[in-house]
Amino acid sequence: MQVNQNVAKIQYSLIRVLNEEAKKYDNSINLTIGEPDLSTEKGIVEDACQYAMTHKLSYPPTGGGVELRGIIADYYNKKYGCSYVADNVVMNIGASEAISSCFKTLLNIGDEVIIFKPYYPGYLPMITMTYAKPVFVDTSKTNFTITPELLA
Repeated sequence: MQVNQNVAKIQYSLIRVLNEEAKKYDNSINLTIGEPDLSTEKGIVEDACQYAMTHKLSYPPTGGGVELRGIIADYYNKKYGCSYVADNVVMNIGASEAISSCFKTLLNIGDEVIIFKPYYPGYLPMITMTYAKPVFVDTSKTNFTITPELLA
C-alpha cells in the first residue's frame, strides 16, 4: 500500500524539533507550538471527573453540542450585533483543527492560498494535503505589514 504522495512529502517541522528540545530543560520557556504550560484549575478537573462518573459519556454531535453552540452564537450576537443561531457555529478542538477543516471545506485542487512570511509551519501541510498551491508573500520588507502592493 502506498501513502498519499502529499503525506509522504511532509517534513517534521523545525518548530516541532525545537519543541521536543525545549522539553528537555526544566528552566526553559517553551514558546514553540503555543501549548500552554499552565495546569488546569483543580475545581475544573474535579467537576469534569464528577460529571464523568455521573453521566454517560459519548461523542458529541458533529460540530459540537447544540446547547454550547447556542451559547456561543448568543455571545457573538450580543458582542457584535450579529444574528447567529447554533447551526452557524462549529466547534473544533483548537485553531489548527479549525483552519484545517476550513481548508478541506473550501479549497479545491490547484487553488492558490496566500501564506504571509513569516508563518507558522503547521499550516503548510494543511494546504498541500488539499492539493492546493501555497503562494508565499514575504512581509519582512514592509515591516510585516500586508499592503495592496504586496498582494498584487
